[in-house]
Amino acid sequence: MAHTVCTYDEDFHCDQVFACYLIKKLLHVTPNIIRTKDSAIIGKSDFVIGVGSVYDHNKQRYDHHHLDLTLKSLDPSKSFKIKLSCAGLVYHHYGRDVIAKILGLTEPCFKDEVEALFDVIYENFVQEIDAMANRTAICEGEPNFKIGTDLTSRINRLRSNTSLDDTENDLAERFTQAIVLVGNEFVDITQYYGNIWLPAKTFVKEALLNCEEVHSSGAIIDLSQSGEMPWIEHLINIERELNIEGQIKFAILYDVSGIWRLSCVPVSYSLSELRIPFHSHWYGLSQHKLCDITGVPGCICIHPLIGDFETKEACIAIAEKMLQSHAEKHLNLNKSKSLSDGSLAENLSFEEKLNEAYEQEETDEDPRKVSASSINHVVNVNWVDKIGVDRDAENDNFVEQDQDFYPVKLEDKIFNKDLTNQSNLNKVKSGECEELTNSNTNENYINADENEYSDHDDKVVNMVQNIWRQVEKEKNCTRKSAMNLMNQNIVRFPILLLFLKMAVIFIQFHLLHSHWLNIISAWFQL
Repeated sequence: MAHTVCTYDEDFHCDQVFACYLIKKLLHVTPNIIRTKDSAIIGKSDFVIGVGSVYDHNKQRYDHHHLDLTLKSLDPSKSFKIKLSCAGLVYHHYGRDVIAKILGLTEPCFKDEVEALFDVIYENFVQEIDAMANRTAICEGEPNFKIGTDLTSRINRLRSNTSLDDTENDLAERFTQAIVLVGNEFVDITQYYGNIWLPAKTFVKEALLNCEEVHSSGAIIDLSQSGEMPWIEHLINIERELNIEGQIKFAILYDVSGIWRLSCVPVSYSLSELRIPFHSHWYGLSQHKLCDITGVPGCICIHPLIGDFETKEACIAIAEKMLQSHAEKHLNLNKSKSLSDGSLAENLSFEEKLNEAYEQEETDEDPRKVSASSINHVVNVNWVDKIGVDRDAENDNFVEQDQDFYPVKLEDKIFNKDLTNQSNLNKVKSGECEELTNSNTNENYINADENEYSDHDDKVVNMVQNIWRQVEKEKNCTRKSAMNLMNQNIVRFPILLLFLKMAVIFIQFHLLHSHWLNIISAWFQL
């Protein structure tokens, strides 16, 4: 005896059609589908979908309209939070059985595989039907374009009347066509995930466990035997399962045309960011130029995500070059981080200590900001950007402290000299300005307020001169590097910083027209 499936009449929708298909596929005989809102017929039906205002799995009643159900609310182990339509509601109860029937995985030993397929098919097929049935937007705001080839849109076009003379039988016939259309789509996607996606997961996991056989770094995975199987999603998920997230940087692939490919591994499924991208100056080069510039024979072409090569060895050689380049960048970055605790002081020259933290061209993260945040005992590290704006390295803002201690440009108050000018600055440091030279040699110098020059003033000036001498020993110090050195020398000792600040205020007040002020101003100028 045929079962009866009751659903609402008049217009039909994709979620309703899909739910009816699942019940039809579940049963061993073709059910009698009745489209009505007659409560008497509803009460006698074996399955009721989308009508009747009742959800009761035990009674096989599946009306979602009066409820706010999600897959997560029905099964807390799931993460899907899209509101269910009758499609998702029926899929929750019967989807596993239908998937197992289509793929022949009805034995209990395939329970885990069926559960994995249940999740991925909901995520990539059923969830879309639920969302569109409940008018859940795919994104916030206006989308950049519209999608008209989705299953819901195709069902809607099939439903549309072409003539005012259409009868109920005509609509019922199109409803039957819609069930066939939805069923074919579901079978196709189920077979894809069951016959291609699921075996690919096993293959990727085995390749990941054997990655050190490909390269000692363990950062290259060989997927050349996988054909065109999907691998990115599996790789990211399996890395997470094995607690080795981010380990694999490159994947070796093989095309049936005989071309070997090296793919950069993305950070996430979106492909918007790569763990280690190819050098941008390699993009689009001809085969001959690419081989010359890389020093690797067998290169064909390189694009932002993937490169083509003649041999597997060429893939590995390019991957090695990128891994080495990436390691060197981060070694430089780690050097700058280690300057604070002195762990690299014995191995680095003075110039390296100053300039490693400012190496920017080959780094993907600004080391100036990293060093500022990682050196705990340095209160504030400053730098001057390309347009001459002094910024705080931690929050990238020009702060009040910068204005007090690190002026970008300061004019000498006596000689009206711009001390950011290298020529003027050299004169100040070499003592060519007669007034400054005399002030350095006058032991009985009297301040502008007629108070005798004190030992307190002398200590401050001596400290300035010592810093100048340290800077002068290094011919290749840049203006920014010297500034960074002095900044660290000062702020490393909070008590000294307070002492110097008080000393500067004292001298500015008492030596308004003093020549010593020029030296101190020059110091802070750098």
